Amino acid sequence: MSTDTWSRLPPEIAIQIGYHNVDDAQTLRAMRLVSHEMRRASTEPLFSVLGFYKEEDLVQCSQLLRDTPALAAAVNTVKMSIPLTGLSYPMLPCLRNVEEVHWSKNDPWDSKIAQAYMARIFPSATRLVLQDITFEHPSKFPLFLALCNPLRALDVQRCGSAFPELVFVPKHVALNVSQLRELTLVANSGLIKLPTMSSPGQLNLPTQLRTLKLLSDRDFIDVHIDESRDPCHLLMSILFLRSSASSLTQLTINPHSSTRYVNMALSNSASACPSLTALTQMTFHVGSLGGDTYASEVFFASFTANTMPRLITLRFVSRIQGEDDEAGWFSHLFQSRAGELHAESLHIKFPSLQKIVWSFRAASYRYGTTGIIPERARAAEYREAMESGLLRRLEEVGMGDVERLRSLVVIEWLDPMYRPLN
Repeated sequence: MSTDTWSRLPPEIAIQIGYHNVDDAQTLRAMRLVSHEMRRASTEPLFSVLGFYKEEDLVQCSQLLRDTPALAAAVNTVKMSIPLTGLSYPMLPCLRNVEEVHWSKNDPWDSKIAQAYMARIFPSATRLVLQDITFEHPSKFPLFLALCNPLRALDVQRCGSAFPELVFVPKHVALNVSQLRELTLVANSGLIKLPTMSSPGQLNLPTQLRTLKLLSDRDFIDVHIDESRDPCHLLMSILFLRSSASSLTQLTINPHSSTRYVNMALSNSASACPSLTALTQMTFHVGSLGGDTYASEVFFASFTANTMPRLITLRFVSRIQGEDDEAGWFSHLFQSRAGELHAESLHIKFPSLQKIVWSFRAASYRYGTTGIIPERARAAEYREAMESGLLRRLEEVGMGDVERLRSLVVIEWLDPMYRPLN
């Protein structure tokens, strides 16, 4: 596209092009060199997301933002992965338009410094992501969350506490969750808990969640079932599902806990959960194909006992490893609860159901990694055998004949991090 063409574009269209490439800094930088018009259009998207991965990043960016208030006003999301030490004490100017802050792998972590950032630099943030953070004590976690007021979105993954609570702390933290709409919990220590009580005898639960994701570290790294960490404490999972039953529109869950009694308790409580009347999409992690899927199947039967009248898309996620005889393992799929996948049962549970997506997540592991893609998962012959095996099993359990399955079931292939696998 020529420079003259760019100059004739309406400004709002040019900015849309810039935001379409918001995650591609290299492209945005190239756009800035095309023309004055594209420079203006790409500046805001380029500075809308800032990442700090070493202390030098703070030093370089701090002066630029102070000298150019327009750039500071464009910042919407900040990603902080720097060590939190005295050297990294807040030096950025106040970024009042920042809505979302990511804290990831900050080693060492210092809650005092992080709190100073939230209070002074990001005072308007309402969306918070915490990944691989080790808090000094369990109480530091809710106290940190309380700095986002109101809290609208929270994503907590693989977080823990260095020590149990050794000092006196208030039992109740004034955390405003009334506007919390999105909650993701993945493989967190049992010491990391959202405060469910605002005062003695007074529940403090999100009642208007739209999106809820509850996953374990088995969904990302290869760990033994007895060593894996659940998304959060069992009681919290149950409370979140119940308190937002009428508002949830999207749910992602792996119900297979590392502890047998938790599996039993979760399944028993699931049947008593109020009907999810607003739910339109549900993603259900079954587990490894050929592995122990019994607990997941029992939970699915209990959890869907009540009708979900608006559910349109039901997604199952199975991990596959590229083994020679893997297609033969489909005979065990929902072996203990085959009737749950029968067409009549599905119609009763989900009268608005339009699509069933079966996701094959291709991941073979070396201990402690996020997984690698098995070479066979890219081979057309292997994929054809796996897809045929799945459809054959679904026909066996009465989901429908071949023609019906072709119109209802969509099969997708994912890499270890749940991205499309070509």
